[in-house]
Amino acid sequence: MTASSAVPVIVSTTPGAPQNLTATVGADYVTLNWDAPENNGGSAIIGYQVSDNIVTFWIDVDGEYEHTITGLNSETEYTFKVRAVNFAGHSVETVITVTTTEPEAIHITGVSLDADNWDIYVGDSISLTATLSPADANNQTVTWTSSNPLVATVDRNGVVNALTAGTTIITVTTNDGGFTAKSIVTVGTNGTPIENLLLWIGLGTLAPLGTGTGIYFWRKNRK
Repeated sequence: MTASSAVPVIVSTTPGAPQNLTATVGADYVTLNWDAPENNGGSAIIGYQVSDNIVTFWIDVDGEYEHTITGLNSETEYTFKVRAVNFAGHSVETVITVTTTEPEAIHITGVSLDADNWDIYVGDSISLTATLSPADANNQTVTWTSSNPLVATVDRNGVVNALTAGTTIITVTTNDGGFTAKSIVTVGTNGTPIENLLLWIGLGTLAPLGTGTGIYFWRKNRK
């Protein structure tokens, strides 16, 4: 009687589910991490697949035990599934549900004004422009003040109205961080705005348009 030489046949089955699934959550991404199944089904694990509640198909992941999903909405609940794959097929999925976080706030780091000094006359108005850094900061609110509102007032939009002769300091302050920038406004008493005056070279005196004869030059208001 001869001994049998038959080779036992090993039948592979699908693997067990991935273990210890965890998630690292951001405002627009989630990174999944997991461990290998306790049972590989009798054949090597050849990869892992991930799905979520946005798509109905499974994605083959590059990382052995990690995968990052990007382009998500902030403060939104998502459910992710991970499954292991061997030559016999795929495992049942391991499931995790997470909620993405709030977007990270972008804070003000400084503010500037379009001019440090202005010369204007009673009755004039000028509009100051505040530039915030960075430009995409979340809180863009600023407050305007005049150190001498009897000379000139300033409204919430940075518009300065000259009332009487004198000097005042216009200050803009950011609500986020309390950063400031200042502009000195000097108000003159001449009844005719400076940009509407003409210089009569022949006599060296100021004369309104249309008065006398001679060569005239425009004199522009300066900042």
